[in-house]
Amino acid sequence: MKVRSRPFADRLERNGETLVLLAGGAGLVRLSAIGGAIVELALNGADLEALACALESRFGAPAEGSARELAGQMVAELVEQGVLELLDRPRTPGRHWRISDDAAFVLTSPERVVVLNLAEPAEPPRALLGTAASTWHALVGEGGDLRPWVAEQDLLSDLATAYATEATVIADDVRALLNDLAAAGYLQVA
Repeated sequence: MKVRSRPFADRLERNGETLVLLAGGAGLVRLSAIGGAIVELALNGADLEALACALESRFGAPAEGSARELAGQMVAELVEQGVLELLDRPRTPGRHWRISDDAAFVLTSPERVVVLNLAEPAEPPRALLGTAASTWHALVGEGGDLRPWVAEQDLLSDLATAYATEATVIADDVRALLNDLAAAGYLQVA
């Protein structure tokens, strides 16, 4: 499992504790020394094994259980609190789609989304209208996770329900749109 610290507005370390002010006013989280160390170690992404080794090196072996068990427990809590995000895609069958980290987007209305590929700033923004906007909205996560992995089968099912049709009827068009957006750098596929 690989994790990364979510963007935060500010971080303050005092007396062995860390306060993290989450970006976008999503809240203030108080962390133990181990939690603060995990946030620091995961700024650019970190594997659970590497986190466990680094934590054991920094804090010593835990009194109970293994360093990996403790790291896994702490990571789960930090993900739940919105401080970390999982980078591995879910283990369900089929293709999964995710909004790229290089994609900036504005949800102007349910029928219109404007996207920009930050890795290609010379390219003009792209407006997604109608069903393309609905597809983008279906990919946007909730709460602190705006870029979750979405199973293609779930995406097709949600869109089919929204448009009162069968997934098989829209599958080819939706896949063509997803492939086009991935080729332009707006989406990732796994």
